[in-house]
Amino acid sequence: MGRSPTGLTVAKIHGVKLKIHFSLLFLLVYIVFVASAQFPYIVGQSGLDVSAISSNPLAWGLTFAIGLFVSVVVHEFGHVLVAQSMGVKVSGVTLMMLGGVSEMEKIPDKPFAEFKVSIVGPLVSFAIAGMLFVLSKIVSIPNIQFFSYWLSRANLVLGIFNLLPAFPLDGGRVFRSLLAARQGEAQATATTVSLAKALAWTLGILGFFQFNMILMLIALFIYSAASSELMLSESKGLIHGITVGDVGVRVPVVSEEASLKEAASLMFQTRSRVLPVKSAEGIPMLVTLKQLRRVPRNAWSEIRVKDLMMPSPQTPESSVLLEEILPELASAETLPFVENGAIAGVVRYQDLADLVDFRGLDERFTEEPKKAI
Repeated sequence: MGRSPTGLTVAKIHGVKLKIHFSLLFLLVYIVFVASAQFPYIVGQSGLDVSAISSNPLAWGLTFAIGLFVSVVVHEFGHVLVAQSMGVKVSGVTLMMLGGVSEMEKIPDKPFAEFKVSIVGPLVSFAIAGMLFVLSKIVSIPNIQFFSYWLSRANLVLGIFNLLPAFPLDGGRVFRSLLAARQGEAQATATTVSLAKALAWTLGILGFFQFNMILMLIALFIYSAASSELMLSESKGLIHGITVGDVGVRVPVVSEEASLKEAASLMFQTRSRVLPVKSAEGIPMLVTLKQLRRVPRNAWSEIRVKDLMMPSPQTPESSVLLEEILPELASAETLPFVENGAIAGVVRYQDLADLVDFRGLDERFTEEPKKAI
């Protein structure tokens, strides 16, 4: 079972939080450096004279990185809009080196639903590439011609790369959805994961012999994401039919007006690193041991829980099936849950992971994936 990445929230678009993972920042800095270093060569490829392009290479590298960032945002929100049109709730999108990871509810079990959500990303990139290419041909201003050509080519590459049949790329999910219609989801996932790992090894070996650090990092991301996807798929079978209340831990709710010292005492008594908090507005919140440790112990008596508490991305009912909140729980690690209209406790990712491990030892809960016909 894999956790979704965390990132810094920079905006909220269409009700969805936009977050940036550190790996994307690393890639954008790398792009600025490479783009500015190879500026004359890239201008030559566009068919323009470098003397006709104003500004300096570093400024162009930064402009290109910003343009690529915006393109990736539009690509990811293509997924979001299609998912939302199917009634799927999307709480956030984290942009990473290989694109983005969406925090969304389970996609409906309808024919080719995952295919529709996944394929729209590359299609958006191809559409951007096409529009920019046309723009580069109809304008006469060299700077706009060059930028349009450059970003058009980048979006074309982005679209093609995302169609590779490997997780976490869109192509991996497209490929799985097509296979699942014939093989079933479990076997389709296993087949796609095998392809993804083979691709990761290929890219890693090429990157090693070419001394290409970015290629090796991409290989590592693909391999890690493929492994996580396989574990997630296997876990769904092991937790089938189990509700949040079956795994959730009943712990008392701490008041937002309580001191951190009182919260620490309650954590000690319940052996819980996370406590649910009921805010004055009635919105379920959380306070964690990790947060307490960031505050000097001699200040615990003066600081209130409300000064540290953080909102929960989701608050499921105790009767909700675990498989329906698996992505959200993997991302947040701990979620408060409610029962009979009141906060009853927390459901923790670690408890779920332990359950999966132990159920995996019992052959009654372990099913072999269906073989391809």
